[in-house]
Amino acid sequence: MTNPYFKFALIISAALLLSAASALALVKEEKEKIQCPAAPQPFIDQDTINWDEYRCQDNSCGGKILSRGVSEDRKRKCSPFNAGTDENGCTTYSFQCDEWSYSPSVPSPQREFSTAPPYAACQGGQNWSTTQPSFSCTGSCLVEDKQKPTDPTPKDKEKNINLPTNLLDQDYKNKVGWKNVESWGKEYGPQSYKVTVKNSGYSGVARENQISIPACTFQSNASNNWQVQACCSVDGQSCGDPSNWSFNTTLPPELKEPFDPDWDLGKEEGITPEFPIPFEWCPVPEAESYYIVFNNRGEDKVFSDWPVDRKPDGTLLSKFIEELGGLTKATPYDWQVATCFQKFGNKCGLTCKSGQWGGGCAELSQKWQVISQESKLSIPNLISPQNDAVLNIYDSFQWGGVKGAYSYMLWLKIETSKAIEIPIYFLETNIPMTGYFLTNSDYKWKVKPCWDQLAKNCEDTAWSEERQFRTTGAAPTNLKENPLSNAGTVIVPAKLDWDDMPGAITYRYEVSTSQSFSSREGEFFEGIVEESEAKDIDYPKLKSKTDYWWRVKTCADDGGLVCGKWSAKNFNTIVLDAPTNPSPTNGGKVFTRGTLGWNNIPGANFYRYKVNYISRAAEENSPLCQTGEVVSKITPSDYDKTNLFCLGQYQWQASACIDSQCQDQGPWSSLWSFTLTPSPGGTAGLVPCGRDNNDPNTSWDEREPCQIKHLFLMIKSILDFLLWRLAPLMLGVLAAVIGAMYYFAFGTPELIAQARSTLRAAGVGYAVLLFGWLLINWVLQIFGISFQWWIINF
Repeated sequence: MTNPYFKFALIISAALLLSAASALALVKEEKEKIQCPAAPQPFIDQDTINWDEYRCQDNSCGGKILSRGVSEDRKRKCSPFNAGTDENGCTTYSFQCDEWSYSPSVPSPQREFSTAPPYAACQGGQNWSTTQPSFSCTGSCLVEDKQKPTDPTPKDKEKNINLPTNLLDQDYKNKVGWKNVESWGKEYGPQSYKVTVKNSGYSGVARENQISIPACTFQSNASNNWQVQACCSVDGQSCGDPSNWSFNTTLPPELKEPFDPDWDLGKEEGITPEFPIPFEWCPVPEAESYYIVFNNRGEDKVFSDWPVDRKPDGTLLSKFIEELGGLTKATPYDWQVATCFQKFGNKCGLTCKSGQWGGGCAELSQKWQVISQESKLSIPNLISPQNDAVLNIYDSFQWGGVKGAYSYMLWLKIETSKAIEIPIYFLETNIPMTGYFLTNSDYKWKVKPCWDQLAKNCEDTAWSEERQFRTTGAAPTNLKENPLSNAGTVIVPAKLDWDDMPGAITYRYEVSTSQSFSSREGEFFEGIVEESEAKDIDYPKLKSKTDYWWRVKTCADDGGLVCGKWSAKNFNTIVLDAPTNPSPTNGGKVFTRGTLGWNNIPGANFYRYKVNYISRAAEENSPLCQTGEVVSKITPSDYDKTNLFCLGQYQWQASACIDSQCQDQGPWSSLWSFTLTPSPGGTAGLVPCGRDNNDPNTSWDEREPCQIKHLFLMIKSILDFLLWRLAPLMLGVLAAVIGAMYYFAFGTPELIAQARSTLRAAGVGYAVLLFGWLLINWVLQIFGISFQWWIINF
């Protein structure tokens, strides 16, 4: 008998096997449903590349750069390769391409790209290249007459030039000059001049049309030949043809030391260091001796003179050392030197006789001054700037002058940079900061005095105290705009405001609708102000409902050119609302010549309103009253007197404006209406026009605007009053007076004649009034005023 448990196990196993088989069949079926893509095919990748090439036409002066366009086709083969499988088990592919192959390039015809000026040449060969050649000055291009210096100073072939020349510069050297070549300062033009003095072999390079020549370069009693060449580089290389000049000098030597800074002015400003004082001049080749003369300053007589002879070894020195024997200290002297053709100071001039001593005949040099002195220089007293001051570009370094100093040395240190020493010549003690100004920086400074004019021999133990200060230019702080609306927008006209910055001379501000502050991208304006605010910025610079950016920086000068960094901010201008709350209320009544009003709009500077006359009242019979627009007006207030007089129905609107012409205008209000009615209590009066109501007892309308005809109406009213009211009363009084005069005359001829004359004058006067009254009435008839003028209203 079969075990029932065994049967049960077999049944369970069979069921499991059937389930597994079904699952495998389902998986296989799902796989068979997925279709993997086929492998891609190889393909050919190709395109065209283009570029520009350049070359020099040649390397001649004034040559050209040529250009051309070049194009070239290229292609390559790209093949797929197996790159793996995806989540579905399908093969993935990538492409691998061969190197590009190029077909021959095709250049376009060459064309002229640019041309060099006549003093420059194209740099490079004649081979085509993607790199553009450049133009450059070359010496071979500076050979024409226009590229050679002209007009020398001293003039060519000039004679009797005393050395040193009267063209001394601040370094106490001879200076020569010339006129710039035509190409100087132009693009690709020369950058320097090379100067050569042929007699001495001196050569120097100048960056302007003059140069300082060291002492003793030129020779006395000689023709000094010198030349100048225009050169392409700043260091005097690649030069053109030279201009050759010469000048002849006199026999006396050129004086060197101690230098007299005002020898050509004759002032008493010469100072020397302590004794011994070396007097030095330039040697003259023909000299056998020299003759030196000292005069008391201001006196013609010779104070002392000495021949300067050769030493025992045959050396002729061009120097004389004064040991405080013949000259006293703290005394001004003039000194001169002569070149002598014989020993012991004889024959010291071209016209002097042989053996004639210098005291009797000498051709002397220029007259220089010296003041003997032997004390030490004192410490300078600093005046300004004070410690911790904030300075602008117009401030300066100032200190008290030191007696005996020829010059000063200014020591200056700017923030973390290296300290520099600046020589201050000619006893100047007030040095502008212009050349040393750096905005928003910390400085330290001090000064020491110097014995010589070149600030080389200085009193190192006489440094002043050290001070510090700061320059203006800090970025402004606390930028704000006002006035502001309740919504925080800016009301126009506006004021831009910021904190006062120490030391500021001006402030430069810019306002733009572009954050880049570019006039090409939006509206832009700028200004320079002295105060820390830009006031009354109005339309059209600012407009309503607009976003603006503005920035400001601190400047150290009047023109707003030397400034620090910007501080920036943005704001929005106000959006104008439409007026509401009309007065009179919508549909209300207004008396003639009444007032229209509305609520005040925040930010509005002006208002525009317009009134239309839409229908006449039944009682309105004036021919002037025609329907249509009767008022269109701009007013600075939120109300205005209308001056309306035509009775009937009106419609009107109002809007707020930024500017007086309402170019920047807000929205119109809703359409309102009112009825114009006559003012109560109309009566006649002297003025027949421009009134609030009409007098029904007259034949004209007193509400009309005043015109020329109303002048005659007013005159008629006056004449009516005089002629028909006042005159009869006066005639009655006059008749009583004349009757009394007759009654009491008792036959007196004079009183009777006077009474008759008075009566006649009254009659004439009344006749004139009557005639004027008639004339005025006729004129009014001409103006078309219809009334029964012959009816008199008493």
